[in-house]
Amino acid sequence: MIKRSLFLLYNCTLERLFPEVRFPLKHSSPFNLFVAVFLSANTTDRQVNKVMEGLDKKLKTPEDYVKVPLGDLERMIKSVGLYRQKAKRLKECAKIILERHNGKVPDKMEELLKLPGVGRKIANVVLQWLYGKQEGMIVDTHVARLSKLLGLSDSTTPEKVEKDLMQIVPKKHWRDFSMRLIYYGQNYCPARLHNHYNCPLTVELRKFFKRLNLAVVGFSFDKQKYGHKIFKDLLKEGFKVYPVNPKGGKFESVKVYKSLRELKNQVGKIELPIFVVKPEVSLKILEEVKRFGIASVWFQPGSADKKVIERAKELDLEYFNFCFMVMNGLW
Repeated sequence: MIKRSLFLLYNCTLERLFPEVRFPLKHSSPFNLFVAVFLSANTTDRQVNKVMEGLDKKLKTPEDYVKVPLGDLERMIKSVGLYRQKAKRLKECAKIILERHNGKVPDKMEELLKLPGVGRKIANVVLQWLYGKQEGMIVDTHVARLSKLLGLSDSTTPEKVEKDLMQIVPKKHWRDFSMRLIYYGQNYCPARLHNHYNCPLTVELRKFFKRLNLAVVGFSFDKQKYGHKIFKDLLKEGFKVYPVNPKGGKFESVKVYKSLRELKNQVGKIELPIFVVKPEVSLKILEEVKRFGIASVWFQPGSADKKVIERAKELDLEYFNFCFMVMNGLW
């Protein structure tokens, strides 16, 4: 699987960049670990740690949070985002944990998700760092953004990104891979606009791509069209690219199949095809790719829509969105 290969590439680089994985939020008790994670939404770790220094001196247990007046708690956490809402929900969580769980933070995903304001991100952090349990992967804004940027997920919601990652990343790496992606986003590849070309992971990514035999299947190599630019850029970067049917014309499945067969005889093996075609043509080519015995497909910008991706799933073809390389300047 291409995405599993990418994970191995990224993980090796991230382990080199960040040898140690540590819990980044200060806390003096198990419940305050939960509190710190709860406060971290829409707030930097640095700011949470400043707040936790004060909380740790006065509040440590669910009983403490139940007893403290709401106004006082609001003042203590005022510097974090959405502090009023968080103060109210923290008191509600403390009460539930005290009454239903004997003052112990729940150690099961389903019980954590029943707490007010707790989603899968908070639940996963608590389970992983408080109990050493791997029931899912942490997906914060860094992980969601980088997963799409680096071609690991095309999903737009944290829940779907988590599901995509769990299918690629071995369970033993769930916690540390997510944490290292967060470190990477904070230290090398921030959300603000910047040139990704020199980011460490994209440097390794380009090296990886150049080791592949890429079969470009397409009909838009006209000099006035975008596909022609992609083709030229790939060649300029030193990629091994073998065009199939580059002259254009009406789609004919027999011609595509014949070209693929000739290509296989020429290069010995086709690892990945890139579609530089319209979505309606991609749907037809998918059938030929499956018939030809290729397990993975790459979609170039403009060539894939929801129907194409769904059809790729139906045919049990691994799909890989090539858009991220072009749109984010990774070469």
